[in-house]
Amino acid sequence: MHIHIANIGEHPEPVKNGVRGIGNIDFIYLLYSEKFLAQAEDTKSGFVDQGYGCDIVQIDGFDFQEIVDRIYEIYNHNNERNTRYSINITGGTNLMAAAACSTAFFTGAKIYYVLYNPKDPNQSLSERLIEVPTPKIPDVKRLKDHEKSIMKILDEGNRENNSTIADSLGMSRQLCGRYIHNLEDMGLVETSIGGNDRRFRQVTLTREGKMISGWF
Repeated sequence: MHIHIANIGEHPEPVKNGVRGIGNIDFIYLLYSEKFLAQAEDTKSGFVDQGYGCDIVQIDGFDFQEIVDRIYEIYNHNNERNTRYSINITGGTNLMAAAACSTAFFTGAKIYYVLYNPKDPNQSLSERLIEVPTPKIPDVKRLKDHEKSIMKILDEGNRENNSTIADSLGMSRQLCGRYIHNLEDMGLVETSIGGNDRRFRQVTLTREGKMISGWF
């Protein structure tokens, strides 16, 4: 299942082009502010006529938290196994785009921007459709307390290995290794051999790990 979310404003064309360019979309949610209800309803009607499932969701285009909450509601409502997400941030307010980007980090959604009125009229849709590179951050709620503690230790900037971390937390190296392995699987830490003794591995935060380590 591919869920697509799009911010819609005065000009729906980038939203329509985004759906065409991304492809293989099963259901579309259009986020709109009250001012652009007509554009949202008209665009929904066009998508339904093309065979897409589509809902419109009203938001306050200048309320960051509300926008985030609405997107999370969509995510939680459709969060089944093998569901993937994409978000088109072209339409709506700049704040709508910022909120959509923020939630994309945690939902694993791909972010797209569609160039509107490109300078080159002969530019193809594939050239106008831009996938915005973003870090993918796992659901923080999945992290165990000991895993958060490991990230806090690493965030202090000291050179740490699995042994020094285990000593700091008062746990066995084996148990600590399991927590570190989980963090590595989630893309939050990296490990490397720290010297000749393969039992000791240096542990560092990844870019994504650094982004969220200060939240705990």
